[in-house]
Amino acid sequence: MFTKQVGVMNNWINIVRRLTEEHGAGRYPRFDPSYGCDEYDSYTDYADAVPILFTTLGRLREHGPLGPV
Repeated sequence: MFTKQVGVMNNWINIVRRLTEEHGAGRYPRFDPSYGCDEYDSYTDYADAVPILFTTLGRLREHGPLGPV
């Protein structure tokens, strides 16, 4: 029974992750080469990203919304 519940929860987690991937991935701006080299400068900007965390109802009941997930 326990493994069945975990499997169902993992399926839902994967579905939500796929549907929200573009919102949590961040942007990857690329800048022209500088400092006399041929490599582009870049970084990942998470300013507009929405973090999504998963936990179980049992853990919420035991630890509350500020407890470990």
